Amino acid sequence: MKKIKEYLDSLDNDVMVNEKLLFFEFVAAFLGGLVLGFLLSPKKNIKIGNNNGNKGVENETDPA
Repeated sequence: MKKIKEYLDSLDNDVMVNEKLLFFEFVAAFLGGLVLGFLLSPKKNIKIGNNNGNKGVENETDPA
C-alpha cells in the first residue's frame, strides 16, 4: 500500500509534453478505443437488402 501511495503522489509533478506527442497519444487512444469497441461489441445478425431471391444476374423480363 505504501508503494501505491508513493506512486500516486509522484503523479502530481508537472511534466512538459510536446504538442505533437500529445496529439498522437490522443489519436492512438481513439483508434484503440474503436478497435476494442468493434472486438467487444455483441454480434448482430443484420442483413442489408430484402432477400427476395433476386440474384441480379439473370434477366427476369425475357419470356424465353
